[in-house]
Amino acid sequence: FFFKGLGLIYCLAFGSLLSQVQGLFGSYGILPISSVMRYVQQFGLSVGQLPTVFWMSYSDTMIMAVPILGVCCGVMMMVSSRYLRLWSLLAWGLYLSIVTVGQAFMSFQWDVLLLEVGFLALLFNPCHPSRWIRFLVQWLLFRVLFASGMVKLMSGDLSWRGLTALNYHYWTQPLPHIGSWWVHQFAPLFHQISTVVMFVIELIIPWFIFGGRRLKMGAFVGINVLMVSVILTGNYGFFNVLVMIMTLLLLDDLSWNWLKQLPPNPLSITNVTKRGRNMLYVYKVGVIGISVVIILLSFPADLNRFLSPNYQITFLRPLFNYVQPFRIVNGYGLFAVMTKTRPELIVQGSDDGVSWKEYMFKWKTNEVFRRPQWAFPYHPRLDWQLWFAGLGTFEGNRWLLGLLRGLSMNHPHVLGLLHHNPFSDHVPSYLRIMKSNYTFTTVAQWRKTGQWWVSGDVVPYSPVFKLNP
Repeated sequence: FFFKGLGLIYCLAFGSLLSQVQGLFGSYGILPISSVMRYVQQFGLSVGQLPTVFWMSYSDTMIMAVPILGVCCGVMMMVSSRYLRLWSLLAWGLYLSIVTVGQAFMSFQWDVLLLEVGFLALLFNPCHPSRWIRFLVQWLLFRVLFASGMVKLMSGDLSWRGLTALNYHYWTQPLPHIGSWWVHQFAPLFHQISTVVMFVIELIIPWFIFGGRRLKMGAFVGINVLMVSVILTGNYGFFNVLVMIMTLLLLDDLSWNWLKQLPPNPLSITNVTKRGRNMLYVYKVGVIGISVVIILLSFPADLNRFLSPNYQITFLRPLFNYVQPFRIVNGYGLFAVMTKTRPELIVQGSDDGVSWKEYMFKWKTNEVFRRPQWAFPYHPRLDWQLWFAGLGTFEGNRWLLGLLRGLSMNHPHVLGLLHHNPFSDHVPSYLRIMKSNYTFTTVAQWRKTGQWWVSGDVVPYSPVFKLNP
């Protein structure tokens, strides 16, 4: 079930890239992979420093082939019981290839989490499941949950400590949907209680992972309740489902008694030759060695963010730097500081520099009368990254130049990432990006006006770009 669930995650991850990969990374995309590969080749980097299949080719055909092959590998993991680690290896390598060169659009925590879980799956022998690897997945699950709780407390954000953070969260998160709007309307006391429950699940429940059977079952229930709650109140791609798949390894055989007639495991073997036992012994020794390395590296990955430079764990840095390109060990922790405003970017074009028309995006907040969109389990990476850009400056998000370049050419792959192009029959003469703060309406405002959002003053975010005729 763990491998089949991981195959499902690969299908979701690669599948959501199919409609985006050319617009994001193609030759005329926002951040072309071809530009990255030409740049690194000038500096003589090796495959070990930049692990990606795009060393072989970075043509648009290759860029499209990677997610297609990834979906196929995920499907094989779901439907077949043979060669599970082979399909898992291929899927992991293909996803690592995109993350390595994907820059801003492949930098989300669930991307590296999938790679870390996927790497552990490569060590998981379905014939003889290793307790060490099972423990490593549980250890990773603990780190993801516990680090998410700790960063909120250690950040010094008073809204978390004062239990008021969820008063802002539902409308300031990257991509709210209709469930976010409705839950935001609940009383402040509900949000305070929800914050307490969240801290219990993130800071206390994870310790149950290392307890007996009943405690593990409690962790399974608590973590999945939190993940379902997040799905019902926000768009986070495959992240929550991936965590839920990881919790399967908290269960034992007795937990599956409701499946009265499980098919026999075709991978199980009863007679092992002497040579097979020797190979199994070597495998176990290798797994233990890798497990020790991963556990050691997880401490600086998680702890150094909380420590001043003088007290950081540095003696493992050479080893950490060596494995870092493969994303085997990563640091985690979401929403350390709660954002209390929602600055939305508004991309506009004009024929005369006076009258401006707005480009509309598929999932991010655009029109105040448009209902917040449900995207799960799809992950719209451009819409997500625009939220981060709105919190910063144009100079700090130079990838926006790639977006404007694609719009200036009316390139179909970039326009395919948008909901509406107001210049479908010609290219505008001017482009600019504006910014405005948005907030959810109340139920009374919605009933009176039909608006889901209230927008503030529109102010400049970027310079005005005059396009060549």
